[in-house]
Amino acid sequence: MLNLIAKYTGGIAPALLACAFLFITSLAQAAPASSASFDHAKTGFLPRGIHTTLKCEQCHVDGIFKNTPRNCAGCHSVGSRVGAIAKPDNHVQTNQACDVCHTSPTSFLVQSFAHPGIKDKCATCHNGQYPSVVSKGSTHFPTALPCESCHANLTSFSNWRMNHTGITSACANCHSGTFPGIVSKSATHIQSSNACDACHTESNTNHYTTFLGAGFDHETNPVPVANICSTCHGGRPGITPKAADHFPTSAQCDTCHTQSNTGNYTTFSGIRYTHSPADNCQTCHTGSFANASGKSSSHVSTTAQCSVCHTSSNTGNYTTFLGGSYTHSTPPGVCSTCHNGQTALGKSATHVVTTGACSFCHTQTNTSNYTTFLGASFVHASPPGVCSTCHDGNQATGKPVFHIPTTAACDSSGCHSQTNTSNYTTF
Repeated sequence: MLNLIAKYTGGIAPALLACAFLFITSLAQAAPASSASFDHAKTGFLPRGIHTTLKCEQCHVDGIFKNTPRNCAGCHSVGSRVGAIAKPDNHVQTNQACDVCHTSPTSFLVQSFAHPGIKDKCATCHNGQYPSVVSKGSTHFPTALPCESCHANLTSFSNWRMNHTGITSACANCHSGTFPGIVSKSATHIQSSNACDACHTESNTNHYTTFLGAGFDHETNPVPVANICSTCHGGRPGITPKAADHFPTSAQCDTCHTQSNTGNYTTFSGIRYTHSPADNCQTCHTGSFANASGKSSSHVSTTAQCSVCHTSSNTGNYTTFLGGSYTHSTPPGVCSTCHNGQTALGKSATHVVTTGACSFCHTQTNTSNYTTFLGASFVHASPPGVCSTCHDGNQATGKPVFHIPTTAACDSSGCHSQTNTSNYTTF
């Protein structure tokens, strides 16, 4: 201490200095100075946190006040005159000021780290070598890609997205259900040992950004002979199932949806059902089920089974409803119930005006058992009435061009009488 005083007093005699030192010491003991009276803020540096509890000489070593460091690294560095705790060897490599990350003057715990200007080389710090620095976890999926390839947000490692550019195979390395946050086969996924990209191709997944839109190539991946289509097409998400309006059947899908009529199983259109034998047609052909035609609105009213009229022969083995034939009972009943021109062939525009039943003229004999309307015969009443009402050349045979000119009724004057016309069956 004497040497220090001598240094700043210009070399006053040591004896005199000794007396002065003892005098100053006694004064200090008698009336100690109060540190509370010193306002450190006036120096331009305000101690915070743990620094307020330090003794002056811990920072002002050897009583030197001038050029005392004001930044953290001035004291907290290897070789510092102050000798404060320095950055350890396993500290992350950075030239940032200490207080950029260590915001607490009481503790060196990192409160937050801003990544201004840092866009790559994350693994320089986030590599598992530095304490308290978040790094790739043990459950992270295997990859050699830089962190920033997926983690665009450098404040948080959440909300990442994987860029699958160039990746066209080995999907199961990551999408295996082992790694958190990575979509894998769901519980409802079809049972398959095929690689993911056999169905989830780059094109139908929008460069592997989604698993939707997968397509299964039944040609590249042949369907086994004993394949049960419903194993997949039975209600699994994303796979076309039997439609709600499908007709009821327990038959296997490929009974109707064959390889040929479905474009190698790329569509369910173009089905064909082999009807053998034809019974209970109305089970499917009710009009309620897709691709199973029902009775049209103009169909004859009947409760008879479809195959009574639509037989194997007249429907091309039940491939069409055209060509149906009806075997009329004897007597046929009220013909006009069906033969009204809408549900079945009715009277032509040139038919004779009559309210009589069809079968009165169109008998079982002259219609070949009611299979044709040709060959009808009319039993004329006696007297028959006004013949020209029907025999006008349009509705029934009229006067020929060479008939004698007359306005008399056909059966008058004994011309076309009941006798000479064989009871009006001929002229």
